[in-house]
Amino acid sequence: MIRLLSRTPRRRLPLALAALLCMFVLAGCGVSASSGPLVAARVNGDGISLSDYQAMLTWDEASAALPSASQAAISTAWQTPDGRTGLTQTQHTALDFLVNLQLVRQQLHTQHISVTAASLASVHGQLQSAIKDAIARNDPALNAALTKLTPHVQDLLVEQQADQQALIAHIQVPTIHVRVILVASQNKASDLLGQIQSGTDFALLAKQDSKDLQTAQAGGEYGTVYIGQFGSEFDARVFAKTPDKYFILPINGEYAIFEVTKPANAPLSALNNAQNEQTVFDAWLLNDVRAHASIQTDVAIG
Repeated sequence: MIRLLSRTPRRRLPLALAALLCMFVLAGCGVSASSGPLVAARVNGDGISLSDYQAMLTWDEASAALPSASQAAISTAWQTPDGRTGLTQTQHTALDFLVNLQLVRQQLHTQHISVTAASLASVHGQLQSAIKDAIARNDPALNAALTKLTPHVQDLLVEQQADQQALIAHIQVPTIHVRVILVASQNKASDLLGQIQSGTDFALLAKQDSKDLQTAQAGGEYGTVYIGQFGSEFDARVFAKTPDKYFILPINGEYAIFEVTKPANAPLSALNNAQNEQTVFDAWLLNDVRAHASIQTDVAIG
């Protein structure tokens, strides 16, 4: 069966899952773009303070210098080409984090969603446990990085985590109903698409020709698909604009003919799976929220 994509969301470090958030830090508390401290960027007119950006950049540089199971340490020393590339990467990471945080704040405010004390306490507890585990490793490099995990950075991290949890529990996100026929070649896919567009029954062709045996027996029926579950190319065809009812996409060396109908919105929490919810949330924030936001960057990147 064609599998929905399952992307693991990027984490700064296991220990940086969250931190204690002052109880007054809730949605809509961004820096004013017209007054107050210097700003690094503006998101729909709300400013991101330069101090927030500098603090997150320092933490991202410290995090990048630590190797992980999935990647080697990244140099951010501007004196070398690789270091300059790494520095640019961490600058983007820091600013993207803060832009997304501001967007999440705005969504909480617009949808009248509050972050609960219980959520804050849970996130706080997760961080304290992770910090204790990190300290117990007695790793000098990790200990050096921890010095950059300042209370200010912790507040930003926990706000992001707790706010995101609140949105995931309450928001509705775009969905589409899908039928699919999977074939081995582009020529075969084009031939079947032509037959469908000429009036041949989709379900009949699915039963006759689809290699995806589980859906073929149901006439190609796949069911409801959330934004983000089939990846960015599918999303661009379906959720970023008025989609064609039928289209072809390559999938792992084969070709899928999709029929998409019944665009709707559904509760994200209905997925009832933390990893899938995270995947869909990331796609929703990027493609359905950030894509329509006004973002002005006031700091130099690169």
